Amino acid sequence: MLVCTDGDEICNDSPIEQVRLMVPITDDPTLPTLTFRTWVLGRITCVILAFVSQFFLYRQYTIRIPATCVQMLLIALGKLMAATLPSKPVKVPGTSWSFSMNPGPFNIKENVLLTFLATSGSDSPYAVTILPVKKIYYKKYLNFWAGLLMVLTTQVLFLLFACSGKNQSQLNLLAPVLVALELVPSPSTGIFGNLHGNFFLRRIWESTTASVLGNHVSVSLSDDFSSSIWCTSSYHWSMSSVASSWWLLSAVENICVPDKLPKGSPWTCPGMTVTYDNSVIWGVVGPKRMYYPDGVYSKLLYFFLIGGIAPLLVWAVSKYFPEKKWIKSINIPNILGGASMLQIAGAVNYWSWITVGVLFNVIIYFKYKGWWTKYNYVLANGLDLGVAFQSLLTSVDKWYRCGRSLSPCTVPYSSRPSGWVQL
Repeated sequence: MLVCTDGDEICNDSPIEQVRLMVPITDDPTLPTLTFRTWVLGRITCVILAFVSQFFLYRQYTIRIPATCVQMLLIALGKLMAATLPSKPVKVPGTSWSFSMNPGPFNIKENVLLTFLATSGSDSPYAVTILPVKKIYYKKYLNFWAGLLMVLTTQVLFLLFACSGKNQSQLNLLAPVLVALELVPSPSTGIFGNLHGNFFLRRIWESTTASVLGNHVSVSLSDDFSSSIWCTSSYHWSMSSVASSWWLLSAVENICVPDKLPKGSPWTCPGMTVTYDNSVIWGVVGPKRMYYPDGVYSKLLYFFLIGGIAPLLVWAVSKYFPEKKWIKSINIPNILGGASMLQIAGAVNYWSWITVGVLFNVIIYFKYKGWWTKYNYVLANGLDLGVAFQSLLTSVDKWYRCGRSLSPCTVPYSSRPSGWVQL
């Protein structure tokens, strides 16, 4: 139900109710956007978030820090800089250019652009997983700078496609299958096929999706995209992710090898194991010997047919029962694709996600919409921040027990927190 009348000068006519409830419809074009605060905070948080995200990826239960958590932290930091930085213009030596370190109060448009910059590093580049797979599972050494260059090239490629407006969805299974069929079977074939066919387009989709958020708060497309370029296509995000991965591979003995790790160690790397399995399935064995015509899993190909027919069935049922509005909300790709992370996240994360989602976004949303509008996302961010902060505290080596020496700590594993990194 829209909230517009014939006499309204400004009409909140978004077809999505959640957007109408949460997103303001007014705009102040005088608000500054690409400020000194934006560039400084954005670059720093991008590097930190990329390092932390890659750090958590090696744990048994991976944690992904949501963008909304970062937004809340950036609001506090932005307001702190607005209260402390001088407002006097600073002149660039040798030029006629000048800028202000503090152009005014911290505003919503700065916060949105900071979110673009910071959350560019909220997800680990898929290319980084090639480093542990090559080193741990295939016992092959990959130079740090070669690995960094590999990661950078993929990020620049996806950025070029995003510039051209390409916003296709992921190829998922088809990418490694097609590459494996055309190229000579090898472990690298499946990994690079998935990298350039699946996650490559995923990054394009994430980049263009971020523009939607900027559009809601009337941030210009040039400011939106230039802020994304700075962190995504440059070395900030890539170097921080590679550095985090390289450090863990050197600091934690027998990382990603559960049989050799101490009991209860969190460094089992389920995400890396999935990447290794993919490299074996698509690269070493190959789709011909795994599925068809020589494989024993050929019947799994029927799921291609099921995936194509299922949405048509939902559409047909919705036409046959037009009074049942909820049928149109059934999203088969989300239902089937949601299981793609089950191997990494584990069933316990799915049950908690479903329980909390139904409670707040179904029961409370329909019965207590006023409370939901005001507190739902604040509560969600608080819960996410608490989990992320607690996990970071229990995962960082307690250096104060070891002194300033770089030698390994002698504290027994039984008294160490569950994510101890032995330096």
